[in-house]
Amino acid sequence: ENRPDIEFSKNVQYMDGDPHDRSTLENANVSKAKNIMLCMNNDSKILLAIHVIRELNPWTNIIAKMNDPGYIPMAESAGADQTIAPAALAGRLLSIVTKQPYVVKWFLQATSVSMHEHFVEYPVQEKSLFVNKTIADIRRDSKLKIIGIESGDGFEKLPSESYTISPGDKLIVMVSD
Repeated sequence: ENRPDIEFSKNVQYMDGDPHDRSTLENANVSKAKNIMLCMNNDSKILLAIHVIRELNPWTNIIAKMNDPGYIPMAESAGADQTIAPAALAGRLLSIVTKQPYVVKWFLQATSVSMHEHFVEYPVQEKSLFVNKTIADIRRDSKLKIIGIESGDGFEKLPSESYTISPGDKLIVMVSD
């Protein structure tokens, strides 16, 4: 409904209009969009927009910012692929800042664009150099900091040194600039 105050790359487009009106979404060409990000202030409008978008493009990746974390299950049920609740994240940080201030400081610095490190999601292919290597092998042979792995068994934070990388795994890596 309002142009967000963020930098747009050449691959991101913005259009004014009703985000759950079928004709507006068709004019925005959502049927060919790879990713759609919904960042409105009204969760009900987001939920309705997810339904309409999913009807127009069942294959697009829908990211929804939910203001009330209680609506996350509904957004996922409606067809959102990823949901983010900034208020819940901020609340979690506020709840621990007095007892664990350095955890909060690390998180804020790690997610800041001014840091010299950033996070990368690396999909492991059949011919990847990492296939059949353990986390210990990778840490020994490179400077990569693997902080998580998404596999067929789910997501594992800080995987054990003995974990063996397989094709299809997704490595969450912290890299330095």
